[in-house]
Amino acid sequence: MLRAHKIMIEQDSAWAILELTDRSEKPGISAFGRWRHAEKDSTDAGKIRFTSDSKEYLYWEWKSESPATMLIGSKMPRASHKAGEEEYFQALITLTGMRRNSEGKFRGSGSQGAGSGKGILTYDVGDYFKKGAIEWTVVAY
Repeated sequence: MLRAHKIMIEQDSAWAILELTDRSEKPGISAFGRWRHAEKDSTDAGKIRFTSDSKEYLYWEWKSESPATMLIGSKMPRASHKAGEEEYFQALITLTGMRRNSEGKFRGSGSQGAGSGKGILTYDVGDYFKKGAIEWTVVAY
């Protein structure tokens, strides 16, 4: 079932809410879609910016393989003309232990509720988030 999701990421006193929209899914196996960050939905509204990439390149994918993982980043055509290199995906955020139920809702591993978990931020984001460990929480549906 295709749906929209909100996931909050946190690190120390910084937080941001990412909005994800499903584009496609293989129930129980994988899903992908687009994401955005409304700058007002974060610490110091309007100042956190995850990427300067155009919104049509903002992409996420989830796979149920253990540990169930969601990658959030940018996916765009590759400049290379080599066979098999049509697209390039740069992961900005990795969320681990992310599960998806039969209704298409995300949750943390072992959690009956909305859930939370751990993740990794690939790059510094301004003065707010630093490369390294983050925590995530699914905002209630």
